[in-house]
Amino acid sequence: GVVAAADGYPSDVRKGDPIDGLEDAAIVPDVVVFHGGTARSPRGDVVTAGGRVLCVTSLSEDVDTARAKA
Repeated sequence: GVVAAADGYPSDVRKGDPIDGLEDAAIVPDVVVFHGGTARSPRGDVVTAGGRVLCVTSLSEDVDTARAKA
């Protein structure tokens, strides 16, 4: 898995930054995105809400390929 962290992590993290690309990640085979520090904005967009925001995971034959897919 590849972890995405909010700006300022691990100290004072910035909250409310939009997170783009989740729809693109959803169509990649063998990739799953786990939400940690995310929230919905009043408009319904996914935004940062904590330190470690996402973990993008992937399965593959080897670590380098899995990391590249993630």
